[in-house]
Amino acid sequence: MQARKPGAGLLVAAALSLGLSGCILISPPPSRTFDLSAPTDISKLRGRAGQILIVEPSALQALAGTGIVVRPSASELNYFPQAQWADTLPRLLQAKILESFEATGRAKAVGKPGDGLVIDYQILSNLRAFEFDAITQSADIDISVKIVNDRTGQVAGTREFSASAFAPSDSLEDAVFALDEAMDEVIIAIVRWTLGRV
Repeated sequence: MQARKPGAGLLVAAALSLGLSGCILISPPPSRTFDLSAPTDISKLRGRAGQILIVEPSALQALAGTGIVVRPSASELNYFPQAQWADTLPRLLQAKILESFEATGRAKAVGKPGDGLVIDYQILSNLRAFEFDAITQSADIDISVKIVNDRTGQVAGTREFSASAFAPSDSLEDAVFALDEAMDEVIIAIVRWTLGRV
């Protein structure tokens, strides 16, 4: 019986390790990353506000990540493959709402939790739909918003905002453009309503 060479087992283990690590290092093609615009030129505004806190919207799990949601049928939700938002959808929406409020110049200050503001009003929201319907080729957005007086805890107003924008095709690019267009419409309505309530 031939004697086993010293270190042979180590060489085999090392080779297997390299082979496995090679497999682990192979990654899928990088995702295309998309941002959303914030409407900053909003007309027909009335009223002014003190310091406003924009809380990150709550959302169902399907809308809480970075995936771009597409609805291939009435009962199914999916995501565009190899595509993502620049941040989780709730955080992205929070940032764009904040940016739009700031651009109006009608609030003493606008911030998010942790910014250290002495808050007058909180904007709480629930993201109910932010999807592209592949059947109708429309981007559909639905957000419920609540204004809370931070000093008294009383609700100053509650309203649901929705918008749809149609796309010329069901391609990823057209879907993202339509979602951005519908989101602009919703944010403009939220800003106008809020400034009129506080």
